[in-house]
Amino acid sequence: MVPPLEGLTPNPQKLAKTYSVSLACKVVGVSSRQLYYWESLGIVNPVYVEFGSYSYRRYSQEDIHLLRRIKNFMDEGYTLRAAAQKVTGRDFNGRNGGPQVANGG
Repeated sequence: MVPPLEGLTPNPQKLAKTYSVSLACKVVGVSSRQLYYWESLGIVNPVYVEFGSYSYRRYSQEDIHLLRRIKNFMDEGYTLRAAAQKVTGRDFNGRNGGPQVANGG
């Protein structure tokens, strides 16, 4: 077995505290399409973990908590933007912030 190259394998301790897209969707109760849309509005900014030539979104426990609160307000009848504003105190009329990139290792 060939050992992985240094810098290409994400730090397992950091990844253990984060959620993949599929797990985040399951926990929050939204589709991946919804999650990507929320990201495009700047509601959530996951960390991008690079692995070789690929990068993967990872959501922190704080991200999940925020997303669940927003989803709960939406289930009560709030629009996405109104729910996000209620939870964060920010206005979401477009993309805020950008992706965070974390190198593995």
